[in-house]
Amino acid sequence: MKTALAFLLILVLAACAAAGNSPGTTAQITLQGVESAYQAAGQAELVYLKLPTCGTPGATALCATPEKRAQIKVFDNQAYAAIVAARVAADTASANAGAALVAADHSVTSFSLSIPK
Repeated sequence: MKTALAFLLILVLAACAAAGNSPGTTAQITLQGVESAYQAAGQAELVYLKLPTCGTPGATALCATPEKRAQIKVFDNQAYAAIVAARVAADTASANAGAALVAADHSVTSFSLSIPK
């Protein structure tokens, strides 16, 4: 049993080492982190958008303004477009993959910061 586990561990480590030598691996892992951050911001966006509109009957102290909803949507669209561009650049091993990834990261950060917390 111990021998089988040791052999399995060696195979897993070998696979990880082989994947680490791939030029796109680091960019893909980082892109996955950016995509995860985008999903987290999307969840926060949904919570905000479900708040009642400020100034309407039944609105509570926690409410959403139409202007802020529109602003969040603009940041959401920009972040999504930047992630798509970074994904294409990474998948095609484009020379500008790094710059596209940085742009996507900045867009997702702006999107996240646009959501009141």
